[in-house]
Amino acid sequence: MDLIEFHLPTILKACGTSLSLVNLRQNEANYANKIGNIIENFRNESQAMIVGSTAEGLGTAIDRQYKHLSSSDTDIILISSDFKVYEHINEKNIVETSYPTLNHVLRVPDKTCPGYAKLAVSQIRSDLQECCRQKGRTSFLKNTLKEKSLEFKKHCPNDLTIHGPAVNTELFPRDIASFFRHSGSTTPINVADFDRESDYGIEDTDFVFCLKGDKWPPEASEWAIRKRTYNWPTEELFDNIIKSGYFLAGVGSKESGENEIQWRVSFNIAEQLMIESFNETQIHCIMLLKLLKTSQLSKVAGKNITSYTMKTIMFWSLEETSDEFWQQSNLLCCVCFCMSKLKDFVGKGFLPNYFIRERNHSSRPNFRLTYKPEPDNSWRVFLKIPKLALV
Repeated sequence: MDLIEFHLPTILKACGTSLSLVNLRQNEANYANKIGNIIENFRNESQAMIVGSTAEGLGTAIDRQYKHLSSSDTDIILISSDFKVYEHINEKNIVETSYPTLNHVLRVPDKTCPGYAKLAVSQIRSDLQECCRQKGRTSFLKNTLKEKSLEFKKHCPNDLTIHGPAVNTELFPRDIASFFRHSGSTTPINVADFDRESDYGIEDTDFVFCLKGDKWPPEASEWAIRKRTYNWPTEELFDNIIKSGYFLAGVGSKESGENEIQWRVSFNIAEQLMIESFNETQIHCIMLLKLLKTSQLSKVAGKNITSYTMKTIMFWSLEETSDEFWQQSNLLCCVCFCMSKLKDFVGKGFLPNYFIRERNHSSRPNFRLTYKPEPDNSWRVFLKIPKLALV
C-alpha cells in the first residue's frame, strides 16, 4: 500500500464523508420527511419526500471551489394523495369500497418496455378526464398529469422547465421563505435569515410528481428470488425493501410510440434503504465513483453515464462481493472492481436495472459502438493506473 492508498480514506473523512456525518445527513432528511408527512396528512395534501443524493447524505459539496463536482441539486417527490393504484383486476371491488372518493387506476406492466407501466383508469374525477387517453375500450392515464398537478408553480418566480418526469426550478433562499408564506405555513419565518450567505445560495430543485404503489411489483419478482453468493442485502434489509413498494414517475420510454401513457417504475425508498446500510468504505467508494463520473467519465461519455449509473454499478458490485472485500485498506480495489463492472456493461451495451434486470439503462442504439473501450481509451488508462484519476 502506498501513500495515496493509505491516506485516501482519511482525506475523504476530513472532507465531510465520514460515516457518522453521512448518517447524520440521512437522519436529517428522514426526520424532515416524517415531519412533513404528519403535516400533509393533517391537511390532506400530497406528501413531499426528499430523495436522491440529498436524502442519501451524499449530496453535500466538499468545498465551495469544488461544488461543480458535487451533486448539489435537490430532488423532491410529490406523492399524490388522490390516486389509488392496484395491481390486479380482482382488487377492483375492494378498492372501490375502501377508497370511494379517490381516483382508481389499474397498473398494467408494459411487456414491450420493461420497467414501465400503463395505468388503466377505472374511476377518475371529471376535471381530470382531459388527462386520459382512450385506447379501444380502455382509458389510460397520461403522464402529462404532472403538469396539471403541480399547483405550487404559481409561487415560483423563476422559470419552470420539464425534463423527463421532473419539473425543475431554481429556488433562491428568499423564494423558499416566500413559498412557505404563500402556502399558508403557520411557522414563523424571518426572510432576513434566508438572505445570509449559504454554502449553496441557489437551490436547483427537481420536483417529480409520482403515484405510489404499496406492493412489490411483479416485474421485479426476479430480484426477490435471485440467487446470491454473499449476504447482501441482509435478511432484514431484504424484508424492508419488499415492504417499501415503488413509485410511478410520469415519464415514458423514449423508444416507445406510446410514451405519453407510460409511467416509469422507480424504487427510491428501496435505494435509500440500501445506501443507509453502507459501511464507511462503501460510502467512500460510491462518492469516488460519482466524483470520477463528473470529473473524468463525462468528458468521454457525456450524459450517457449518470450518477444513477454509478449507483446501479455499486449495487451490482455489492451482490458479487463479500463483506471482507469492503475494507478501508481495500478502497482502491473496490473502486477498480466497480469500474471494471461498468466497463463490461458498456462493452455489451446493456446496463441492467438492479431491480428489474430486463430494463436497460443504456438503451441508446449507438451507446455500445461510440463508447466501446479501445486500447488507448481512458477506460483502459484508468483501470491500469487508477490512482491517476484520484490524485
